[in-house]
Amino acid sequence: MSTQQKKVFASTQKYNELQNVYWTDIGFCQQGQDDPEFIHGLWDTGCTVTTVSKCLADKLALPVIGKVNSATAGGLIECDRHIVNIYLPNKVRIANLIIMSNPILTVDCLIGTDIICKGDFSVSNFQDKTTVSFRMPSQEETDYTDFI
Repeated sequence: MSTQQKKVFASTQKYNELQNVYWTDIGFCQQGQDDPEFIHGLWDTGCTVTTVSKCLADKLALPVIGKVNSATAGGLIECDRHIVNIYLPNKVRIANLIIMSNPILTVDCLIGTDIICKGDFSVSNFQDKTTVSFRMPSQEETDYTDFI
């Protein structure tokens, strides 16, 4: 029996000071295509479904596959659903991901827990410098109480 090891993707963003928002480059293209448009995405652990602005969805001509009501800080709004290919840093592709486009979103993209839960996500603020790391797939449990 052959045991094949899964390829591990990892990216790290280092800041020279403390940060409370974490940006990364992320690419989007229509399902079945392989020519992503790269934009800045915001990692958002409070967002359960990766969401793009309606403006970006229109620019990329993302086909609408349905609608969904989304709970936001401003209340429920109706959002379009799309199937896309997403490219994280180092051109790691997540194919056929269902995302939403939000007509009131003021940034291009919120990277939600639908992507974050595919791996390990961590934030460190050692020596007042923020480091954000993500790897996929998950490699091990992180429990800081083990180090105390």
